[in-house]
Amino acid sequence: MLMREHAEGVVLGAEILRHMLDADEVLYGIEDNKPEAVAALQQAIKESGLKHEVVVIPTLYPSGSAKQLIRVLTGLEVPSGKLPTDIGVQCFNVATAYTVHRALAYGEPLLSRLVTITGNVRAAKNYEVLIGTPINELVALSETLPDTDRYIMGGPMMGVPLPAVHVPVVKATNCVIAASTKLFPPPKPALPCIRCTRCAEVCPADLQPQDLFWFAQSKEFGRAQAFNLFDCIECGACSYVCPSHIPLVQYYRFAKSEIRAREHDKQLADQARDRHEYREYRIEREKQEKAEKLAAKEKAAQAAKLASTQPLTPEQLAEQAELEARRAHLLEVAKSDVEHTDAVHTKG
Repeated sequence: MLMREHAEGVVLGAEILRHMLDADEVLYGIEDNKPEAVAALQQAIKESGLKHEVVVIPTLYPSGSAKQLIRVLTGLEVPSGKLPTDIGVQCFNVATAYTVHRALAYGEPLLSRLVTITGNVRAAKNYEVLIGTPINELVALSETLPDTDRYIMGGPMMGVPLPAVHVPVVKATNCVIAASTKLFPPPKPALPCIRCTRCAEVCPADLQPQDLFWFAQSKEFGRAQAFNLFDCIECGACSYVCPSHIPLVQYYRFAKSEIRAREHDKQLADQARDRHEYREYRIEREKQEKAEKLAAKEKAAQAAKLASTQPLTPEQLAEQAELEARRAHLLEVAKSDVEHTDAVHTKG
């Protein structure tokens, strides 16, 4: 809907991003079930005179993910643990491009979002709403059906349940699904894995979901990382096709959260150890500096004492006699000045 309604802004925003990144070309990947968006963008590119290209791709979930979209459009694959910029590619959402255009052309911050309200409602629609709008007011516009029991923010595969319907729209809100038991039946009991490899066949990241499941279940997080756990985009395709109804994505999320928590704890422990070692070093350095100052003071005192007990050399005696003569001369001059001043006062 954003591409259909604001195609010109999307194209201008993409050109701004291309200029900022000094990129050679701009590609728009649009699924083939959105012909209106394809036509709108192609028309906007033609009118702008820019050399951008619209590429129509098959409607295959989850082709909209950044790494998967890059592979479809360019044939390049982002290596495990790397970022798209490491291979000279950057992927942006069309909403990001449009927001960049509004920010630089009009000085307008991100104020609103296009949000889809669908699911168990009478009239599924798209709304442009201000950030912060309560979701309960938004779903009321689409007339939620009585048997709605919860709401999901996001798509049916990767969406997350909302804790309450009174939460506000945020910049990441793109869809709200009114859910019911009929639309989203309760999950069936999980059965043992039969190693059918269906999950591996549908994994867009070419992982081994069944192995990751075993490692996450047995809490062998190191081996899970070795099998590129963090390349998982949590699309839910593996859980969807699993004949044993195993909630695979939940296990991956658990493993990721545990790994992050342990790495965070390790980082805190390393920082505490570094602080302790530096404190010990600082205390030892201060002790050494005090000892050196005390030793220097004692050495100076011993040198002065030794100098006072030793007999003076003829040169030192001559110098001392000269200083005494100068001091006596200065005292005589001062005394004569005082007597002269008293005489003048008496005469007066």
